[in-house]
Amino acid sequence: DDRRARVLSRSPIAGWSAQPLGEEAGASLWIGELQPNELKSSSGRVLRLAIDGNDLADDAEERTTALIAAAPEPHLALPRTWQPPSGDGRATLTLPAPGAWRVDALLPAPGRLAPPELLCRLLLAELLDGLAAAHRHGWWHGLLMPGSLWLAGAPPERLIADCPRDPRVVVVGCGVLSLLAPRARAAAIARAPHDQAAPELRRGGEPGPAADVWAAGAIVRALLPAGCGATELHALLDAMQAVRVEARPAAAAAGSTARELALAGFAAWQRGAPPPPRLVPSPAPLLPAPGSRPRSSPSIETAVMSSAAASREAGASAGSSARWTLQAPSARTGLGLLPPMPFAGRPLAVGPAPALWLSMAPTAMAGILSVLLAMALLLAAQ
Repeated sequence: DDRRARVLSRSPIAGWSAQPLGEEAGASLWIGELQPNELKSSSGRVLRLAIDGNDLADDAEERTTALIAAAPEPHLALPRTWQPPSGDGRATLTLPAPGAWRVDALLPAPGRLAPPELLCRLLLAELLDGLAAAHRHGWWHGLLMPGSLWLAGAPPERLIADCPRDPRVVVVGCGVLSLLAPRARAAAIARAPHDQAAPELRRGGEPGPAADVWAAGAIVRALLPAGCGATELHALLDAMQAVRVEARPAAAAAGSTARELALAGFAAWQRGAPPPPRLVPSPAPLLPAPGSRPRSSPSIETAVMSSAAASREAGASAGSSARWTLQAPSARTGLGLLPPMPFAGRPLAVGPAPALWLSMAPTAMAGILSVLLAMALLLAAQ
């Protein structure tokens, strides 16, 4: 159909400078800058998966069309374009680079901090979500490794320092191994590290969703810090890495358990985290700032003066021909009804009021002196 022709009729790629990143699901992985005529809806760097034309399966074009036409998934990076074998004899899958770092940068190494257990829980939950989405579409990775997981968020050192923080895991390479012919697929499995491949693959079995679940458990187990005592997490990893294929949980079921473990770990972190800083409003200053005008309240003198001035102005406006009459005292003085005095509190710098006996001390002293003087005069008269 038209969609298939549009996907599979890309012009040959020439002069594209890129950096090799090793092997991904049996294909050569490269990363480079975006060219102007490619993936016009994207920006930044792109990944390319190159497969030798002789290694392609007979139904590779149909499988590739389904991959490109699929709806986007949050934790799954799918190809955007496909180029059939060109002059160099290689077919190419192109997709936007989901990030700048991969999970293999989190693996324990000398001089590198190990990722916290909570970060491993978050990573496992998102990884299983991506695998479950791929398995629902009938795709599988087959050779899942730490380099297959990209971090679309913060760099590894920030994920460790700022834990808990969303790692935003994106799986690259799902569906690519199924594009290879059986012989090329077996050769790719033989080249994979034995400690990262499922037991059935090492025995010559076919890859599938169960192998992805086993590999996901192996990746998270390698990331866990030494001496991690999370019993429930280890129980889930043991079930995911069961020797018998039928004993392993599906990616969707394991992902549900992983999300519960991630939420439990986040709740434990919240209980042990320091309390957030309290936002206390700043108190009003006790003394006015230098250079500011002090706030003044209306006084009795001001009210009296304003009332008297108003009365004089009213009298002057009445004219000199008006006969003078005696007015009430309140009208003559201009006091009238005084405005209510605002409450004036005692300043903080002033101490408490003195006691009553201390305020009467001068009067008492005068009385004592008068008595002494009278007694002196009596004694002198005798």
